Amino acid sequence: MEEIKDKQSTKLGKNKKLFIIISLVIIVLALGGIITAFLLNYNVYAPSNLKVLDDGNNVYICTDMNDNYSSYRFTFVSNSKEIVIDSQNNMLSINELEEYGVEIGQTYQITVQYIAQNEGNNSQVSESLTWKSYKYLTAPQLSYNVLNDRIEWNAISGADYYKVFINGLEPITTTQTFIDLQTIEGGERVFYVIAISNNENYKSSISNEINQVVVHKYLPFENATFDIDSKLIVITGKELLEKINVYIDNKQYECENFETNFNDGIYTYTIDISLFYQDNNSVGVSPITKNIYNVYEGEITLCQIL
Repeated sequence: MEEIKDKQSTKLGKNKKLFIIISLVIIVLALGGIITAFLLNYNVYAPSNLKVLDDGNNVYICTDMNDNYSSYRFTFVSNSKEIVIDSQNNMLSINELEEYGVEIGQTYQITVQYIAQNEGNNSQVSESLTWKSYKYLTAPQLSYNVLNDRIEWNAISGADYYKVFINGLEPITTTQTFIDLQTIEGGERVFYVIAISNNENYKSSISNEINQVVVHKYLPFENATFDIDSKLIVITGKELLEKINVYIDNKQYECENFETNFNDGIYTYTIDISLFYQDNNSVGVSPITKNIYNVYEGEITLCQIL
């Protein structure tokens, strides 16, 4: 009988120990879950390896990865002025930053903090990084105006002038928003434009390219006179010419040897026709086409007899 009691006592002791062990395991697991949940919502370390990358349109603020957060807190400090931005994204547009009060051309000290889901469990603040805010001007959009025969583009806010590149050569500088194709030499041309600001905090953007065959149409001469005594023709016009057609009655002469002067945007040509002029002949002149990209569709200009 006593032996049976001893066996029962031993069995009860083992069950009690087993119960205690199981209870301890449950407690440890519970604490582990609580600690894990706490750690997942509490970022002890400050964001590190802070970098700021921007292209004048967007600002990308990056740090080492940390999945245990819900958002970022960016702080911009300049001249004792502090701007705080909470965002779930670490890419902010320049326009968005301007809305928060970030000024173009101003230098800022930027810091980042991870924001946890539970209030009060945010990370420490990162070390600061120096960054200067700048902005790209909008890229001009080029188009060809058939009616006016010119390349046009939209006016760019903040631009002081434009540089027009033709076949990538030395650019033409202008404050206008077009270039008259009759002012450039004819041929196959590739155009692009860069808007430029005198403010160093605004950077330029290159426009789209336009391929255009430029046909240069010569203008008629503005004036032509013939001195019957000296046998000299004097012609004025706005274009530089290498050859001029001279018409004496029904005969046409191609002239290359003549005197050329330029003053105040006007070319003056003087041609001596004493070798082939006969008395009482009518005299007329017209420009000569140099190549397939230069044409003259106007009438002959009759010379006024002096």
